[in-house]
Amino acid sequence: MQTPLVLVFEFQPPARRFRRWFPGMPARIEVMNTHFKTVVDDLADPNVRYFTTSDLVEEYADGDIDVATPDGFHFTAQMHRAIGEKLADVIEEWADTQPHLKAGGS
Repeated sequence: MQTPLVLVFEFQPPARRFRRWFPGMPARIEVMNTHFKTVVDDLADPNVRYFTTSDLVEEYADGDIDVATPDGFHFTAQMHRAIGEKLADVIEEWADTQPHLKAGGS
């Protein structure tokens, strides 16, 4: 049986320079993230996962979204690399549980 991996990404708020343009956006994003996580948790399907990025913002930018997204919305190259590495780890771990993805698997 084939079981696809579904990753639901956590959203990050805009950096300080754009919060005036999008009033209330950080609060709306927080509500959306809470709902996304609740839906994923309620599904209780190990192949549907909530993929966090705030832990990477914490690790690589001391929790400062303004450092992680210096133009206000887009992650730095370092953040993109960290996200890509985390994605690769999650996908690789999942792929190891999928017999049809192994050489000679069915």
